[in-house]
Amino acid sequence: MRKLFLIAVIFFISINSFACRFTIRDIGYTRLNIETYYVRFEVDTVKNQNLASYFRSQANNYSSNANITYKILHTEDSKPLLSCINNKGKIIIQKSIVSKNDINTFFKYLFYSPIQKMMYNQIGDVFAFVIGFYDEDDKEINGIVDNAFEQFKRISPNLDKKVSEYIMKIVIPKDERKNEKVILNALGINPDDNNPVVVVIYGRGRLADDPLVGNRITTHNILNQLVTLGTDCECGIDLSPLLKRAIPFNWNDRMSQIVAKMLDIDIENPMVLIEMSSILSKEPLETGKSKFSAVPQTIDLDKELNKREKQHDKVITDEDNLVINITYIALSSFVFVVLVISIVLFRRKWNKDLS
Repeated sequence: MRKLFLIAVIFFISINSFACRFTIRDIGYTRLNIETYYVRFEVDTVKNQNLASYFRSQANNYSSNANITYKILHTEDSKPLLSCINNKGKIIIQKSIVSKNDINTFFKYLFYSPIQKMMYNQIGDVFAFVIGFYDEDDKEINGIVDNAFEQFKRISPNLDKKVSEYIMKIVIPKDERKNEKVILNALGINPDDNNPVVVVIYGRGRLADDPLVGNRITTHNILNQLVTLGTDCECGIDLSPLLKRAIPFNWNDRMSQIVAKMLDIDIENPMVLIEMSSILSKEPLETGKSKFSAVPQTIDLDKELNKREKQHDKVITDEDNLVINITYIALSSFVFVVLVISIVLFRRKWNKDLS
């Protein structure tokens, strides 16, 4: 019995320690449940056999690491056309193809914008990227973002896992938006729209949540997205919005090695991926449409204490009633037992006297 108890205790401890093994950010570095883009090449595979063959070789190289899949569609009715389409059927980039160089240019636009290059170079040094599409001299938005960073630094020591406090801010002014059309289209933002946008990106180019546009750009909203990334992945919330969406992102072995050293987790290990998949397959505890908030909330202590006192008074009243009921039952039982014993003793004495 003692051995069984010890085994149960060890099992319980191991389960609880396992619960905090991964954070949402950790899983974000893997290829699990990531948004995949569809690259389609419409071409006459007979007349343009060389182009089709070259595209296939290039697409194979990218699809082994990047979040894309591809297909060649034979057509005789149009000029060769390359398109990248998201999972909602929206075209995020399209280009007419005449030469092999056009194919190279297409993949360069898809995977190597200024933002993507910075992210590739800083992949192991930052907790997350906060990317803003607004004027660099916008004091109001810069103040909102910087305030979120300062609050995150104070909160980060209390996260489920020790993380880097460094968050990289990348600001793209209006006149440079044209260089980020692929990213903006992937985010669902019209590249010609001048409204300010802030988006938090982490891991393999994943979005922490929907982009913040206009008056939704607040310190609380930015901070909530950052803190959520450092949360235990078994915290009971629905992880699909946090993991599913991503920009086109070209991963490589160098990045895997950097991240493995940073997290002390081999993100390409099949056993690790199975472990993470089992966590993601669990039904979320959160119900309804309310948004999860990982930011510490301000509490009115006077209000809470008054509420507790009322609850305490109610509990005491309930306990008093329970004590009275138990006492009544106990006394009734005692009287009954005494009565039965008295009757038995009286009958014995009566029978003895008769004899």
